[in-house]
Amino acid sequence: TPNAQQYASWTQAGGGVHPTNNNTGLNTAVNAPATYTQFGVVAADFGGNSNTVFGAVAGFDPNNPTRLFVSRYMVASNGASAAGNTAQVGIGSVDANGNAYIRQDDFGATGAPSGNNLWRVNMPARDPNKNNQISALLTDRDQPATDWIVRNSTTTHGTPSNIPAQIAGGRGLVMGANFSNQLVRGTANGSVAAPTVVADSTHIAGLGVANTRGTVSFSPAVVFPGSVGTGSMLGYNANSDADRILVWGLNAAGNVTANAELVLPATIQDPCTGFDPTVAYGLAGTPLPIGAFTHYFSQTPFRGGNGQTALGRDPQGRSLAAGVVSYPDPTSPDGQPFQSIYVARFAPGAPVEWTVAAHLDPSLLAGKPIEDGNGATIGNLIGLNILTGGTPFGPTISGVGFDGAGNIWFVAPVQITSEPFPKTALIRGVYDAQNFCYRLELVASRGQIVAGANSGRNYRINFIEIADSNSISSGAFWSSNVSGATFNNISTAGLDQDDPRTLGGLVLSAEIIYDVDMDNDFEDPTSAGGNPLSLDESYAALLYVGAGSVQQVCEPDLTTGAIAGQPGYGV
Repeated sequence: TPNAQQYASWTQAGGGVHPTNNNTGLNTAVNAPATYTQFGVVAADFGGNSNTVFGAVAGFDPNNPTRLFVSRYMVASNGASAAGNTAQVGIGSVDANGNAYIRQDDFGATGAPSGNNLWRVNMPARDPNKNNQISALLTDRDQPATDWIVRNSTTTHGTPSNIPAQIAGGRGLVMGANFSNQLVRGTANGSVAAPTVVADSTHIAGLGVANTRGTVSFSPAVVFPGSVGTGSMLGYNANSDADRILVWGLNAAGNVTANAELVLPATIQDPCTGFDPTVAYGLAGTPLPIGAFTHYFSQTPFRGGNGQTALGRDPQGRSLAAGVVSYPDPTSPDGQPFQSIYVARFAPGAPVEWTVAAHLDPSLLAGKPIEDGNGATIGNLIGLNILTGGTPFGPTISGVGFDGAGNIWFVAPVQITSEPFPKTALIRGVYDAQNFCYRLELVASRGQIVAGANSGRNYRINFIEIADSNSISSGAFWSSNVSGATFNNISTAGLDQDDPRTLGGLVLSAEIIYDVDMDNDFEDPTSAGGNPLSLDESYAALLYVGAGSVQQVCEPDLTTGAIAGQPGYGV
């Protein structure tokens, strides 16, 4: 059911829902669709002391999937103003019902709930007149919408995933990991009544893993019989190397039904290209001949995102698991650019198959090829340092997620042969079931111009983040950015492997610039070295990518002689 009966729509620049910053007179009311497919999104904002979480419940009519119906919410804040600091929070996850899950601690904060805390906020239940401030004062919170699940724990917890309400029932269940190698599940009703929380190690019982690492991922894919979904995370061996993906089945109560560990093999190849990391990097005879899983360092346990592992199923019903591997560099384990994506194909009790889905070569100049729709090579993956000039140096590849047919999605720098400069790009790896390999194609990229759906103006994708100063960025692309379903949950039977409908949807964090004066220069008035007199407008945005056609925009690439209001500088 749509979250509202009517939604505001506009088709001109300046329209929008803000009562003072937009001209609401340009808006018209549009009725919610009779048929509706819903999803949730959540994101965090950081700046100075301010640390806020916002999100949305959105959906579409399956007969017109390019028009989204969006209800946006302020999930939580850490102050009555930007100067406040009563908590520090990180995300986290969200389900399709709009239940947002966040982690909070008291680091550097005043008047915060002490220790480690996990919260759930039901966005549709939020009081729009109440600032849901996370603090030690009960009265600061929007009580009916906010559940305090893990309370004042002295054990460090990572950012939480969840078992969605549509699977677990009720309000859903938080699911996360703590630094005592325990799986944490639970729920609560508000902040006063006692929560129900279980923390144990049943997810690794009987396995050879020494310790766990990273955050927990949840997938609706059923790997183990008798389960309603599957959890996963990284595991350590006795040498403290993240050499395995841990997977476990879950019932609707959050109990573990079965588990397995997918340990990296001694050798691995990409059947599509013949790439062998052991040969390419000269790692034969070393403790990590094909590298180790990464992206769990630095701020990621506390700020997010989720998660370092991905789970899915192919059209033949086989289970798939994926993660990003770095090649050994003890001086900078997550801040270097030499990475690959490894995918395991498996069934409980059967031998595990492994493949290299994407890779960087040692030169960082000629990684795995990018192909067009006809299979011709149009470019390659390259190292992040090639794109940035060395700062930051890495990592190169974001987290990875599966769609509903076993294709992978991730962000990485590319060099397109016909273009002079490298750029960051959203990449789809199309699954080749017969050869168990992936063929990469470019979906969206920095510099791409898109026709705005509401504004009557084009916008340009100006920045897609991968790394911060020393690790993967919390604002990068993670496995939880991708729906594990197909479009509208349709069957994969009869779909080509590269059919757009294999994707149920994903979100991509990006900076975009609207060309307000329509002169094609897309000048950011707020950036360092930018033009403060520019009429163009820059936004931090979540871009939704789903099945459906969009208007393609091709504008001349000119840099001088701008004439306001004349596209292409008058050309």
